[in-house]
Amino acid sequence: MAIMVLDSLGHSGFVVDDGQKALSCLAQRQFDLVLMDVMMPVMDGLQALAAIHKKEQQFGTRQAIVMVSSHAEPRDKIRSM
Repeated sequence: MAIMVLDSLGHSGFVVDDGQKALSCLAQRQFDLVLMDVMMPVMDGLQALAAIHKKEQQFGTRQAIVMVSSHAEPRDKIRSM
């Protein structure tokens, strides 16, 4: 659905189905924004986020990321920061 919305607004998007593929994709291309689900197979979104933050610290870069989740507990918000 997100891809359809992006397309209708004149943007493009790329979909992967797990956190490891997301990291591989980020290593190959630049993105203005990453929408990442917390619940993914192979490597979940929080693990992928931690790996992205580690790389950002190493290279002094910053990637805009919006975490998407059906988790509604306050501790879940803290885990994704």
